[in-house]
Amino acid sequence: MFSRSSKSRGQLTVHRLTGRYPLRGEVCLRDVSFCLRAGEKAGVVGRTGAGKSSIALLLLRLIERVDGAVAIDDVDIARTDLARHRARITIIPQVWCAINRAGCLQVL
Repeated sequence: MFSRSSKSRGQLTVHRLTGRYPLRGEVCLRDVSFCLRAGEKAGVVGRTGAGKSSIALLLLRLIERVDGAVAIDDVDIARTDLARHRARITIIPQVWCAINRAGCLQVL
């Protein structure tokens, strides 16, 4: 489905993604598809249990992908070096915080 691209742009394509937590065996996300073009920013919102954290964990390859595909610049993330892949993704947690000039954690 995806081919290797010589130029890194940052397009994220998720196609019919289904995932599950390893020890539970139950599907936590089913048949999700979306595309973010290079340079776009997105927020994932929803009620408790909607799958927001599961999407993040699947993008970071922390939980098992059962079906579907995730690609960055047309390269399937399952074929990329795990450490390099994770180093290139930024996820802002649900609780926003920052470190101020004094080095203290501050909730925004």
